Amino acid sequence: MKNSKKELVSLLKSLVSFKTTSDNLPEIRRCVDFVEDYFSGSGLFVKKFVSGGKPSLVVTAKNTKSPDVFFVAHLDVVPAAASDFKAKVRSGKVFGRGALDNKGSAAVLMYLMKELAKKGKKPPVGLMLSCDEEIGGENGVKYLLRQGFRSRFVVVPDAGKGLNQLIFKEKGLLRLKVSAGGKAAHGAYPWKGENAIEKLIGAYERIKRLFPETGRNHWHSTVNLGVISGGSAVNVVPDYAEMFLDVRFTENESVKGLLRRIREASGLETEVMQSGIVFFTSVKNRHVQRLAGIAGKVTNKRVFFGAEHGASDIRHFAERNIPGILFLPEGGNVHSGNECVVISSLVGLYRILSEFAGQL
Repeated sequence: MKNSKKELVSLLKSLVSFKTTSDNLPEIRRCVDFVEDYFSGSGLFVKKFVSGGKPSLVVTAKNTKSPDVFFVAHLDVVPAAASDFKAKVRSGKVFGRGALDNKGSAAVLMYLMKELAKKGKKPPVGLMLSCDEEIGGENGVKYLLRQGFRSRFVVVPDAGKGLNQLIFKEKGLLRLKVSAGGKAAHGAYPWKGENAIEKLIGAYERIKRLFPETGRNHWHSTVNLGVISGGSAVNVVPDYAEMFLDVRFTENESVKGLLRRIREASGLETEVMQSGIVFFTSVKNRHVQRLAGIAGKVTNKRVFFGAEHGASDIRHFAERNIPGILFLPEGGNVHSGNECVVISSLVGLYRILSEFAGQL
C-alpha cells in the first residue's frame, strides 16, 4: 500500500495544478490530455468525446460501451484563488482546490483502472471522467449516456461524509428564471412607473410560502433565491428584473407539480433553466450490499446509509433507471479555502473499489 499512497498523492497534486474551472477550456483540455497520457501503454481502451466544447474521457478494460459497472468522477472545479491550485501536503492531508471535490476520487479511479489492467482477467468495469459536473453535467455524463454508454451499476465517489456512509438517495434539482416587466419612470415620481423589482420581491415571498422552514435534519423540498438583477440607475424605476431560483425536491414531489405550483404563486413568466430527477437506489441491491460489506471491513467501522440534499452526476444514470451508490473519502472545506482530503482515506477508497471490482 506504500506505493499506492505515494502514487495517489503525486497524481492528485498533478490534477490539482490544472485550473479546471468551467470557463477555462484551455486548462480543461490540458488536464484531459494529461489523463490520456497517464493511460498511455496501459492496454486500456481510452476514448475522448467533446460536447459544447467540454471534453470527457471514457476508459474501459474491454472494448465495450456496456461494462457491468461504471466508476464516475469529474475534473472540473469551482473558482478559487491561484494559490489554491498549488497542492500542499501536511498533517496527512492534501490541500488544494478539488482535492476532495472531486480530483481526489478521480486520482483513485485513474490509479485503480491502471492497476486492474495488469490483471490477467480484466474486471468488467469502466471509468467516466467529465469536465462539467459543477455546472450540471449536460455536456459530460449526460452526453456520454446519450452516446449509448450503459452499465448495470454505477459508483460515484462524490457525496457523503466518509467511506462508511453510502448515499442511496439525492434530491432532485429544478433551476428557474423568473422575470418581471414594469414601466420606467423617474425615481422621484415612482407612482408614474411600475417597479419590476418590487414585482419579483412579491412573487418570491409567495413562492417561499410553498416551502416549509428548513431545519437541520429535514428531508423536504427547499428553495433558494440565488441571483436577482434589474434596474439601470438608482433614480430610475426599473422596467425589467429577473431572479434565479434553486429548488431541491424530494421523492414526494415532481418537476411538473412543483413547476405548476410555483408558476401559480409567482404570477410571472417562469422558465426552466435546468432540471434533474430524484436519485434513489434500494439498499438491498446486491452491488450496494457488497460495497457495504467491503467498506465495513476496510474502514473497520459500522456502515450506514444516508441521503444528500445536493445533486450529482448520478442523477443522469437515474434517468435511465441505472442503480448506483455515492460515497466520499474523508476531508473538508469543499468549495472554500483550505479544501482538503485525508490521504489514508484515498488509500481506503482504492482498497474498497479494488476489492469490489475483483468480485465482479
